[in-house]
Amino acid sequence: MRRAPDQVASAVASAGLKLSEAVELPPYRYDAIFRANHAQE
Repeated sequence: MRRAPDQVASAVASAGLKLSEAVELPPYRYDAIFRANHAQE
């Protein structure tokens, strides 16, 4: 199953991860880079 970066970010937010960057890799591929959100914002 393929998901857009914002869909993946929503799914992993409960684990304390925050989307740092999405990198598009044509055609129709991407990598999403997440960081642990230890500090309160």
